[in-house]
Amino acid sequence: MLAAQEIVLGGDPYLNFINSLKSDATKKGYRNSLIRFMRHFDITDTLTLSKLPTKDIELYLIKYFEFLKQLKVILLQKQRIHTCLFILILSFFYFFMTRYI
Repeated sequence: MLAAQEIVLGGDPYLNFINSLKSDATKKGYRNSLIRFMRHFDITDTLTLSKLPTKDIELYLIKYFEFLKQLKVILLQKQRIHTCLFILILSFFYFFMTRYI
């Protein structure tokens, strides 16, 4: 897995997505969730993520949720909220990826 400082967040899809958010707290939470996801799959930058085929992203999401379930993280109420936010984050990010690439 990659360290947080090795993840590069940038490019039009990411910037369009993150700049569409109003709350700094939301931006920070979404950024951290995205970094955890990318670190889990050794994805180094958002441009690489945005160029993945839709099917690959779907498989990554499924595998990531299976990983979280194995850790029993999803069973905790706080983590359920995190999981819902994570789904929203990737949905919005995917929307911006498909619109502007």
